[in-house]
This record gives sequence, structure tokens and C-alpha cells, in this order.
Amino acid sequence: MKNTLIYILLVAGIVGCKDPDNTINDIFDKVEQSAVLRTISSKGDYNFYAPSTSVFELTIEEHDIKKGALMQNVEIYLSLNGENEKLYKTPDPSAFTTGPTGLPRTDIKLSLEDAVSALRLSSSQYKGGDTIRLQLKLNLTNGKSYSNDGVTSSLTGSYFASPFEYNLVIKCIPLAAVPGIYTFMMTDTPYEDGWQGSHIKVTVDGKTTN
Repeated sequence: MKNTLIYILLVAGIVGCKDPDNTINDIFDKVEQSAVLRTISSKGDYNFYAPSTSVFELTIEEHDIKKGALMQNVEIYLSLNGENEKLYKTPDPSAFTTGPTGLPRTDIKLSLEDAVSALRLSSSQYKGGDTIRLQLKLNLTNGKSYSNDGVTSSLTGSYFASPFEYNLVIKCIPLAAVPGIYTFMMTDTPYEDGWQGSHIKVTVDGKTTN
């Protein structure tokens, strides 16, 4: 009786090793392993008044199922407020070095001056509050490409942080006093009973006025 039971369990175990013909296997058969550009670090912002010294620095790491061997190139696109997108650069694997994880990494540095030059914009065509968008597209040697249009929330999380795009708002921070007429619109609240001697102190060219 014991031998018969052991034999039955053994047969069940052998049969259980075969892939069952069910829905989950049909799903996995259609799963595609993609590739990402992981954000290692990013820093810097843009200031309208300092275009040459406002620099955005980005380090990315390429992940594919062949540990970087499938990478053909990375296309870098720029646009102002998401319009009139232009191809900026196309670094290939030679621009990448092997990082500490054994995967290819590269640095991208882009000043506001270089960005508006690549977009062929004059200083009158952009302003504080506008956004320079840097978008990446990863092309593989197997003909497949990946960009921000295929990104899910799991790819933009803490580890991969792979949005394939970076939006840089142009700040408007004067480096010195800017000539012009300044108007202060003020409201006396909540009682509306006058300023009662209160004032604003303004210093222009070393001269203070109340």
C-alpha cells in the first residue's frame, strides 16, 4: 500500500513539471522584455538671466536583456513647451562607459544657452515660466525603440526613475537690478481703514525712499 502511494505521488510530480495549457502561459508567451534608460542622477535648473551658466546635468544607465549589447543609439530631442521638437544629439554606444553595475552609462550636460541655440530661438521667443523639454528615445539593434510614450508608473519609480523625458522650467531670477517701472498692487485687508502710517521701503541705486 505504501509503495503504491509513493508511486502515485511520483507520477503526479513528474506530470506536474509540464507546462499546463492554460491562460497564464498564453499571457507570458506574449510578454515582451523591453529596455529602459535608468536615471542615475540629475541636477541643475535654468535661469532666464544666466543662460550660459544654467546647466542641466543628467547621468543615465541603459538596461536591456543583453546587458547593453542591444543598444544602437539614444536620440535626444528638445522642444519649447512641447512644441516644434528638434533632434539635438544621437549618442551611440561609444559615448557610454561601463558603470559600477556593469551596464553602460553616459552623462548629458545641456545649458540653457545650448538648448535655445539648438532650437534656434532668440531671447525674445522664450521667457521665464516657459519649459525646455528634453526627451530621450532608446533604439535597439533588433529594430525596437522605447520612449516616454510607453512608460508606466513602475518605470518612473525610485529605482529605474526612467521617464525618458525631463521638463526644465525657465526661472526668472535677476542677477542684478533690472531697469524698468515697477507697480505694486496692494489691498488693505481685512478692515480697509487705511495704511495708518505704514510704508514700503525701496532702495534704488543706494538711495532709500519710504
